[in-house]
Amino acid sequence: MLQSRGRGSEDGSMTRATGGFRRRRKLIEPKLQLKLVATFLLVGVVSTMLQGINLIRALNTSLSTGSAGGHVADRAPGIIIENLVFGFAICVPIIVVVGVFATFRMVGPAYRMRVYLQDLAANGYSGPCRIRSSDDFQELCSALNAAVDRMRQPDASAVGQKSAQIGLEDVTSALPSNHAAAVNSTAANSTKATTSV
Repeated sequence: MLQSRGRGSEDGSMTRATGGFRRRRKLIEPKLQLKLVATFLLVGVVSTMLQGINLIRALNTSLSTGSAGGHVADRAPGIIIENLVFGFAICVPIIVVVGVFATFRMVGPAYRMRVYLQDLAANGYSGPCRIRSSDDFQELCSALNAAVDRMRQPDASAVGQKSAQIGLEDVTSALPSNHAAAVNSTAANSTKATTSV
């Protein structure tokens, strides 16, 4: 049963410690998840129909070759085995091919973002992460680029702290000699004043 909780409550609980955290919403990304469910459902329906058709064909063949019902009962194990072999030979490859194509637009962007993060860690920033417009995870790629851009921008508070840590020697070395002597004497007087207090 789906819980109708807002996205804010889900995101707010993300900040808590992960110990004992249970995700209550099952449809986190409804569009993507429902697309996958529809794909799996379609594959299941097609596979079941193919096996049903094969079973009906095998039963019709058995009924047409003998008039007694015992003949069908005698052939029942063979019909079941034939249907299983048909399922493995035809339906399993169809499921594999559909699975690869269904996940292609998710695995490709996930791989691209992983390679981008590895390159970012190894070589530094070389531009934003880009994926094809037809791929899934467009919002995730945009959030990744926004986070990387934010990390690249200097923090205003860090700049303020860094400028406050500039030493007296740095200031006096940039001034002409007569101004540097005045700054040094002022600094010495202020040091004496603080030590005397």
